[in-house]
Amino acid sequence: LAGSALEVAASPGERAQALEDLGHASRYAGLGDDAWPAYSGAVDALREGGSDDHERIARLSGLALETVVRWTGTMRSIPPEEVARGDLVPALEELGEQDSEGRVRLMSAQAFWSHGFPETERPERDPERSEQIGAAAAEMGLRIGRPDLAVVALDGVQHSLQRRLRYEAAYSAARRRLELARTAGDLGELGDSYAMAAWNGNYHGAFAAARALGR
Repeated sequence: LAGSALEVAASPGERAQALEDLGHASRYAGLGDDAWPAYSGAVDALREGGSDDHERIARLSGLALETVVRWTGTMRSIPPEEVARGDLVPALEELGEQDSEGRVRLMSAQAFWSHGFPETERPERDPERSEQIGAAAAEMGLRIGRPDLAVVALDGVQHSLQRRLRYEAAYSAARRRLELARTAGDLGELGDSYAMAAWNGNYHGAFAAARALGR
């Protein structure tokens, strides 16, 4: 249906809406190669139409980047890092400093940046820096009443801790994420939260708890 809507879209705004919906459908189907260009194309359409809705642009940019750097395994071809930076940097600069969904999503993408681009020269190549960004994003998500966004950000925190082999701290972050995910409303994130908590519990040596979480 989103593809059909895109075929008849007559303005940049209509194209942006159709592409956003196509991005959502592809994302939840695990089709990253379709989700990335759809979300990124929606941003391009908004800019083409002269939109000053910087929050929407940031939100869609964050979803596009999350596909690349977090759900990397859903893609057969990863875009060049400089292309991805073209979605990250302008969206951050236009937002200002206010708390918002868009800012949380962009910060969460930053926390996962080195997962999608292991050879990056960005500051996020430092896992401690990535952990700090993810933790700040999680707290922002809670401040704006969006625990579902905090669940995503905390995944970035546990990932950054894993990179440093800090499995006890990663297990703690993963358990906190799981507690939020139980009532955050996204079943995909809930399933992933159980998986990451079990994984970190196993690496930490909490085998009985890890088995219970897995079950």
